[in-house]
Amino acid sequence: MSKYFVKPKSKIFFILILAIFIIVGLGVFVIGDEVFAQDQQAKTPQEICKDASDIWLQTYIPGIGQCVKGFPEYLRALYNLFIGVVGILAVIMIMAGGFQWLLAAGNTQRISGAKTTIISAIMGLVLALMSYTMLSLINPKLTILQLRGIKKVTLKLALGNFCPKDGKNMVAESIGQSVQTIPADAYKISSSQAECGKTYFIQGEKGNTCDGTKCPGSKYCYERMCFEEKIFGKISCQTNDGKCVDYVHLKALCKKGNDFNVEEVGSDNTDERDVSFKIKPDYADICLGDGELKGFFMRIEVKDNGNDDDRGLASSSISDDGNYWQSNGPLNGCYDKDPDTFSPDEWNQVVQNKQLLPIDIFEENKLPLVYDIILGEREAWSVEHGHCK
Repeated sequence: MSKYFVKPKSKIFFILILAIFIIVGLGVFVIGDEVFAQDQQAKTPQEICKDASDIWLQTYIPGIGQCVKGFPEYLRALYNLFIGVVGILAVIMIMAGGFQWLLAAGNTQRISGAKTTIISAIMGLVLALMSYTMLSLINPKLTILQLRGIKKVTLKLALGNFCPKDGKNMVAESIGQSVQTIPADAYKISSSQAECGKTYFIQGEKGNTCDGTKCPGSKYCYERMCFEEKIFGKISCQTNDGKCVDYVHLKALCKKGNDFNVEEVGSDNTDERDVSFKIKPDYADICLGDGELKGFFMRIEVKDNGNDDDRGLASSSISDDGNYWQSNGPLNGCYDKDPDTFSPDEWNQVVQNKQLLPIDIFEENKLPLVYDIILGEREAWSVEHGHCK
């Protein structure tokens, strides 16, 4: 009887040894990846993602890390992770089939079942590994992980359908009024006369409407309202009690020699539950005697367990014209540090990372600045969180 089982047993041992080598190799990879993950978690997003254009992932993913250059790279890394998981599962099934064969004791039915398990696992692994080739055979474009033809979205100031500045005339829209009832000689209002907060029919455009932007004096039109302030925006954060930001400050950063100094430019008391803010800056004597103006930044007082904790915001422009900015992170990765206590090295890092509002966006001929403050959970900004080294 032994002659009938020598070869099968040798095959089983070969399969088991191969499976052990594969799973040990994968184990070394996983352990090494876990050690790397723990090391990465001790660093700030700026230290992990060296390139400012990279996307930082909040959760570490084996084979991907915490930093990707875009969705195609993210998708490619997920595919590699999927192949790795399939490989591990296939090895486990091969080992299970091998042990089933080993313990079959010559039972033909059990041996057949073990063979089926091993062959199925191998076929599943081959299908996973051949998926790229199969997609390429179906359509080569399915394997090209690129985002083509997508242009950068430009957010315009006071998002709205503004009245054209090409000489077309408008007429104020009345409630329930149809464009067909408006006589041709009624279109006498030019775009420069279209008032903020009013909607107008556009002459010759079959009922198309637009929003006026004219405000009295030096005021600015934003969300159909006139403001005297030069900078304003929304506040949003994830809290259960609705309390978030207690004060918003616009600060100027001055540098004299190797030292930095912070000066107040304007502020707004947002009263904890406000969802917007507005600031009218006062540029008089900014950095006078204190050296060179390096830029501006927003400092907020975050409501934390009944206390107001000062935090600096890292600003980023999301419009081509530089009139729409936002922040969803701290200056220099420092969640738990008042910017007034930053060291010269920390300020140099902020300037180098281009986290400040540039000087030219506040020039006299510039439009008002829309700046949205977007915060995550309030606990992430507490002193106990310890993100700043």
